[in-house]
Amino acid sequence: MSKLKTMIEGVLAIDPTAPSVEFAGQWRSWGEIDRAMRSIDAALSAASFGGDVRIGTLMRNSIEFVPLLLALFSSGRCLATLNAVSPSDKLAADIENAAAPVLVGLPQDWERPEIREAARRAGVAGFVLGADPDAPLSTLADLPGEPGKIAKREAPGVAIEMLTSGTTGTPKRIPLLARNLEQALLSAAAY
Repeated sequence: MSKLKTMIEGVLAIDPTAPSVEFAGQWRSWGEIDRAMRSIDAALSAASFGGDVRIGTLMRNSIEFVPLLLALFSSGRCLATLNAVSPSDKLAADIENAAAPVLVGLPQDWERPEIREAARRAGVAGFVLGADPDAPLSTLADLPGEPGKIAKREAPGVAIEMLTSGTTGTPKRIPLLARNLEQALLSAAAY
């Protein structure tokens, strides 16, 4: 078990009934975050997206992403970030270029036809992230994924793939290694 997984599970177990995160005037308990994290992990595993798999995520400032990120980091999966607030044409190109086998987004992200079509062209499996801590992740039946289209399914040892700003050219994906993320969090906790 990784130190990061042990740390995440340890924090979640301290007091499951205590409030942990407030967003838009609503609190979530540590227990709710833990249940949602475990449910997300189980859903991805059941769909054959286990450890080291790159998970494309249409990132937004929303509470639903807290258990998703914890599930990814504690399981060894790689978070491939995508900016959900980008214009549809740019985001569609980013989805195809990222070539992650999975794409997770909020319901409003999947309502954008360009995003669904880009996911279909890329051959990714689509998942909707919701607010119910007992069932926070559901599959999109029309986006089951096409594994043969995905060139880079896994990223062993990588916690996050994020895009550079692209100030000197086309943005590129850079890896943040899991051991570096783990060390940064352990250093912050020690401080």
